Amino acid sequence: MEYEALLLCFNDISIMSWNIRGTVGRCTWRHIRDLVKSHHPSIFLIMKRMGLSAEWTNSGCLLARNQCSFKKLIWVLSCIQNIQFLLMENSTQAITFKIERRNFSWFCSAIYASPNPAAIKLLWNQFMDISHLCTGP
Repeated sequence: MEYEALLLCFNDISIMSWNIRGTVGRCTWRHIRDLVKSHHPSIFLIMKRMGLSAEWTNSGCLLARNQCSFKKLIWVLSCIQNIQFLLMENSTQAITFKIERRNFSWFCSAIYASPNPAAIKLLWNQFMDISHLCTGP
């Protein structure tokens, strides 16, 4: 019963994720705006190598951003107002956050992992460390 209520509480939430490859110019920002206008995602995850300007924040809310040593970025953006976000962890390869609405919550991780096996092992260790804090779906 609790999971049915959870599903009903978040049935209007959608997540869109995009691994942007290549340069970020006006065409890319136009494409992002078109995606948001046509699909209306609640949360937009952007993964990108190298620089990414803050232009998005004019039309959405930047929830979390990281920049790791191998020049990859993860942005978590929200396009809705009636949910609460709690940043759980912001590491070099992932951002983990909790989404709450009414008395229900769930956890999400945006991952942009390094191809380096040692870094991947570090990422798994970080997930093991944070797993005890994530006491729900």
